[in-house]
Amino acid sequence: MQKKFTKAKKLVIVSCISLLLNGCASIMTGRYQAIPISSNPPGAKVIIDGNQTLTTPCTVQLLRKQNHVITIEKEGYESESVTLISVVSGAVAGNIILGGLIGTGIDAASGAAKKLTPESISVNLRPKVGPTGEKPKTVTERLNEIEQLKKEGKITEEEYLKLRENVLKEF
Repeated sequence: MQKKFTKAKKLVIVSCISLLLNGCASIMTGRYQAIPISSNPPGAKVIIDGNQTLTTPCTVQLLRKQNHVITIEKEGYESESVTLISVVSGAVAGNIILGGLIGTGIDAASGAAKKLTPESISVNLRPKVGPTGEKPKTVTERLNEIEQLKKEGKITEEEYLKLRENVLKEF
């Protein structure tokens, strides 16, 4: 025997499903968003909203409902700042379509109705330019210069080792 669903039964089922899905963005995405952060070169300091500091590469959990400023800096390089903007997420459409007014309010209050953009940060840090306009020398360039001074007899073996050690300590 086949059971028939009346319009009233269908309405009750749809209403129950709608109630269960209220606040679905809160359940599906949560209040925080994972943001991967990387830099070239790696090992740069990451400053989040002027407070928290980490080192690249890293992933940070940030509140979705507010904008954030991420600053990435490393000795010898120009610092870079990226602003993460909190925008309305597509998950809100689910609540609106299913008529979940309560769920939409919950998601809006918790921040789950939002997402941060960009969703990841990757920066190429530019070397700082010196006062005369030259780029700082790389470790290899500096070590090669010291090696050349030693070959030309302009520095002793002891001076060579000390200079080499100082260059390597800086990096």
